[in-house]
Amino acid sequence: MAELLTFAQSRQQSAVNSRTLSLFLHSDQHDTSMPFVQEWKLIDILTGSVSSGFNTTYVWEIPDYGDVVGALYLKLVIPALTGGATNARLIDYGALYSIKSVDYYIGSTQFNSITADEIYAFHHRYRQPEDIYAFENLCGGNLSQTTRINNATGTQTFYIPLLSPFARLPLNNQYPPHFFPVRYLGRKNALRVYVNFQPTSFFLAADSGTPNASISTLQILASFYHVDQPQKMALANLSRKGYQIKIMDTMQKVTAQQLPAGSNSYQINISNIRSPVSEIYFFLRNASDVQTNYGNNPTNLQSLMSFSISASGVDIIKSALLDDIMLRYIINRNYVGFNGIRIYCIPFNMFPLKNDDGTFSGSIDFASLVNPTLTLNFSSNLTNNMQLDLYTLVPNVLYISDQIVKKDFA
Repeated sequence: MAELLTFAQSRQQSAVNSRTLSLFLHSDQHDTSMPFVQEWKLIDILTGSVSSGFNTTYVWEIPDYGDVVGALYLKLVIPALTGGATNARLIDYGALYSIKSVDYYIGSTQFNSITADEIYAFHHRYRQPEDIYAFENLCGGNLSQTTRINNATGTQTFYIPLLSPFARLPLNNQYPPHFFPVRYLGRKNALRVYVNFQPTSFFLAADSGTPNASISTLQILASFYHVDQPQKMALANLSRKGYQIKIMDTMQKVTAQQLPAGSNSYQINISNIRSPVSEIYFFLRNASDVQTNYGNNPTNLQSLMSFSISASGVDIIKSALLDDIMLRYIINRNYVGFNGIRIYCIPFNMFPLKNDDGTFSGSIDFASLVNPTLTLNFSSNLTNNMQLDLYTLVPNVLYISDQIVKKDFA
């Protein structure tokens, strides 16, 4: 923990102080009298998965060191760039966008997969300004080209939050959320993390020539918790009898669709959403900025005039972003960020959605909708091709019984 705080403080901007970083690193703040002890440990790559450089996959097995595990950070150290290119540099958020995907497994069951886009969006959707500053410091984001050129001449260290998809355990409410019971799954159900890296062409840039990057250090920094004896017994008992825990709503990419230039209105069929959804969010980029090759700018998100969702030809969500009440809600929740970050969100959990049994779910089952369609409206005809990336947040449940793990929708 001291290593992470020292690193973050050394790169802080004037607006960020040590308290801000502490809040970021402990988003699950808790009372000091709670019955557990937190400990941070660096975990090395699993033996046998070692390779060199990028464009490959590395594997970590999270040990049953503590009773439960919380936040995970990828520690990535990149030496000075090589190759003799002119003004060689990482693209903005280059360390983050070196990641193609992060896959989580319990034994042979994959229960989540996330991308760099999803990590970026998550840390701008739910955060206060000071938290976003801290995220930028840890990932090397929102840096000028001059700064990135200068940084590339020396060793750079990054700590990338891996958006741990962990759950609230069925224990007493003294425990903060987002724990996972690593000690009580059995070794055949070991928690493993697979990080798949992009080729260097996806996150490096230069004025001329071909830069190259390597990796000198690659570890996971994990937050372990040691609980008190009554809770150890409760966890052990649960693992024998069988139980279910709700995973953090997992992100699922629905579509990456091209919007050809020449129009100011587009309709996208989203009938491939076939599960309960608590939120839909999306963003738009110029096709030339989508991450494919040297010099792209994947965080250059574009603006929108209005959007709506309809089913059976009837609007169920309609938002004119200039004056609509939803925009005020979105701004309050930082869905459209304080600094103009254009991540548009439709949070169904803001609506009192009533189930047949009289309870309120905070989600919509899209399987029950006929021909759901997302309509995007721009203030004028597009002059460049754009790409729409649309995601859903889906509630999931893990069933754990006698060391057998199964994932299902809630």
